[in-house]
Amino acid sequence: MRARSLFVLIASLLTVASLWWFFTPGALRFRSFDPERVGRAEAGLWRDYYEGRPVELIVGLALNDYRAFGLSPYASFRAGLTAADAARRFQRSRSRAEAQAALKPLTEHFRIVREAARLHIDPAEAARLELDWWQLRRETDTVSYTPAVARATGYLYGVPPERLANYASLRVAAMDLRDRKGRNIQASDWAEIEGLLVRAYRALRPEVIAAG
Repeated sequence: MRARSLFVLIASLLTVASLWWFFTPGALRFRSFDPERVGRAEAGLWRDYYEGRPVELIVGLALNDYRAFGLSPYASFRAGLTAADAARRFQRSRSRAEAQAALKPLTEHFRIVREAARLHIDPAEAARLELDWWQLRRETDTVSYTPAVARATGYLYGVPPERLANYASLRVAAMDLRDRKGRNIQASDWAEIEGLLVRAYRALRPEVIAAG
């Protein structure tokens, strides 16, 4: 009986510890993120998205928010699910009207992020700006949608979009390389994309810290 009681006690303590970890955020790093970590993670997420690996995409999104921005595992998992759902709906759409299906999960995604990171944003507006550059990327050249990327990110962090021109240009350059390579993309191309994204987040970090 004593051994059984000890086992129950240990199991209970482990359950409590697991729940505490799952629902407790880490140190909030939404503004003081590590550019190298975020850039590498985003490149990996793009690869999962374009190579059709939805499970890896969801897990990657959740881990990225947890490790890079300090969200709790629970909030990160929910944010990852909604972001992946939005990406899936957009990927399947073939028109602006169909693409609106991505707005609902995108709005929920930004609502979760707003609460977890204590941001002063309207989730619906953040979703609208995000979807806007997704759609413009489909329809126009890189010069045309670069300002839209700056607007979406600027709104999220409270930074004037004109201060994010360098960040947006580098991020769009990474997207343009992915789009130009298409099905012929190689490992070396993904390495170049990762490098461009790391440089983009290096340019973004001081601006969001200054705005905070």
